[in-house]
Amino acid sequence: MKNARSVPASRPLPAVPPPPQLPADARQRIEKRAILASMKQHAAQGASLGVINMATGYPASAVDLGRLSDVVTSGLSTWSMADVRARRGEVRAWLDALVSTWVQRVKVFNVRFDDASFQVKLSTKDDRGFYDYGFEVVPGGR
Repeated sequence: MKNARSVPASRPLPAVPPPPQLPADARQRIEKRAILASMKQHAAQGASLGVINMATGYPASAVDLGRLSDVVTSGLSTWSMADVRARRGEVRAWLDALVSTWVQRVKVFNVRFDDASFQVKLSTKDDRGFYDYGFEVVPGGR
């Protein structure tokens, strides 16, 4: 018999909510100047460019892990860990979209899936340094 809490494969993950609106981070002045100069140079040569979030969500040095974790927990509130493991690729892509929208200047992003939980780890950088963060999520509550 199927578990009543099982998440069907066709059920989409929730949309990534809009990130918090915070003032511009002064700790990014040097990087912004370097990026703009590089963009001008590469654009003049016809190169395509990637984008890094430097405008929305939490600054690299001040990520609110409690709030970010709450968004993840809420988004997966009806999921069991078995559901998460069964659709780990989709869940990881959703987490990546959430983190890259909610956190500025993410340099490293990892998710580790265990039997009863998963851990989210990220590293960020601004003009003054590197920062490492992490939190654990237990789908369906503790």
